[in-house]
Amino acid sequence: MDGDIRNGSIFAMFSLICAWQDLRTRRIHIGIFLAFGTAGLLCSFLDKRPPGDMVLALLPGVLFFMASFLSREAVGPGDALWLITAAAFADLRDLMIILCTACFLCMLAVFGLALRHRADLRRMRKMELPFTAFLALPSVAGLLL
Repeated sequence: MDGDIRNGSIFAMFSLICAWQDLRTRRIHIGIFLAFGTAGLLCSFLDKRPPGDMVLALLPGVLFFMASFLSREAVGPGDALWLITAAAFADLRDLMIILCTACFLCMLAVFGLALRHRADLRRMRKMELPFTAFLALPSVAGLLL
């Protein structure tokens, strides 16, 4: 199996499992990150990916962890773990594309929810959206395109 197809398939499966679990329970089991992180590292080793690429790709996840800590988990730590695990599969450029696309999709969803609940803005402030679902969409789309 070609390395790109293998990595993309595993990455898409990881993204979909995380999104499904986050949507269902608002939590992602640590075992998912460990299993797919190990698989991603193994794939990167088999593809002879330079370690510097992976270290650079860790940057968004580390920044999300800092944001999670500073915001008292308004940004979920699962999103940071998702980005750190994704660094085993994708380089920094691809992760930034995924992250920007996910932010745009999330913004559209929030805009749609604001229009729907315009009379009850207090309720909107307390609403939580599982960001990993928005991260999964461009991850899977990248495999299909």
